Amino acid sequence: MRWERVRRRGVARAQKAGVLVECSDNYAAFWDILSTNLHTKYGVMPVHTLEEITLLHSRFPQNIKLYQAVKDGGVLGGVVLYVSQQVVHAQYSSATPEGKKLGVIDLLYDRIFSDYQGYPYFDFGRSTEHPDGSGLNEKLVFQKEGFGGRGLCYDIYEYDL
Repeated sequence: MRWERVRRRGVARAQKAGVLVECSDNYAAFWDILSTNLHTKYGVMPVHTLEEITLLHSRFPQNIKLYQAVKDGGVLGGVVLYVSQQVVHAQYSSATPEGKKLGVIDLLYDRIFSDYQGYPYFDFGRSTEHPDGSGLNEKLVFQKEGFGGRGLCYDIYEYDL
């Protein structure tokens, strides 16, 4: 997968700053970051509550993974993955303002792509701003394309029953 220069620079910046990536079962710190970002930027909360994602992870520990970017003991960002035999899906991805400046999302995906390189597909998820699938988030698309991703359009059909 070919990465854009801006993504590779983010990885180098985070590494130079001493950011480490670790797998974790402690979702609370990341959920605070994620919830704050989603509420501030879009006026929404994550689809799952902290209690729900913790319960899901406890029931499917091999299929729901949390990668966190950590510096000096503090969590700067993270990515929650749903893993199946065919697809690794990024369900949630977020960083603190400091984490964004340091490029922690770039470092996280660098590690994730290394750990899951044998999988046929990686799904970054939707890039829309509204629950109904409308409102393309161009900055999010730009970020995902920087990792070598490409956009797909989904057809939505509605049937009256």
